[in-house]
Amino acid sequence: MASDPLDAYKNTQINTASREQILLMLYDGAIKFMKQSREAMNNNNYEKSHNKNLKAQDIVTELMASLDMDVMGEAGDNLYRLYDFTLHSLVQSNVKKDPQFIDQALDVMEDLYSAWDEIINEQGMTYEKAKRQTGRSQLAGATSQSDSRVQENQSTPTSEKSSSGSKKSKSDGSPYGDISFTG
Repeated sequence: MASDPLDAYKNTQINTASREQILLMLYDGAIKFMKQSREAMNNNNYEKSHNKNLKAQDIVTELMASLDMDVMGEAGDNLYRLYDFTLHSLVQSNVKKDPQFIDQALDVMEDLYSAWDEIINEQGMTYEKAKRQTGRSQLAGATSQSDSRVQENQSTPTSEKSSSGSKKSKSDGSPYGDISFTG
């Protein structure tokens, strides 16, 4: 039985890719699955949305597991929190059938993809060197930009009035705490 030429091409591409290219492929795949999940959810195809969402969750989980906290230090902690927020948003979109949560996750992943793409492709940096220099690179800026979006998404879309009339966010007491980054 002959194998599918497209599958053979994809396998060759993955097997011959550098660590840098694989990292970008993972981001690209997660973003693609999130967009497919959102589209399916908007079309009320919740089964397809769920399946695409799970694929995106698997990729984000792999990105979390691959962080080398000893080498990356604080930048690794910040990336972990962003991945955790992304994963939480994806789970919430599945539970609540709300594409707004997918959009929150997409914002973070697209910012991080752009930063890694610039570091790897435009600066010609290897993945190992980029990991060591993340605190001084565009990745720090991207995590800062994503942090702003994370904080905005945690309070703005889910705000509700408390009995005292002041705004109270449903994210108060969030497991993510006050995510802040230093560049």
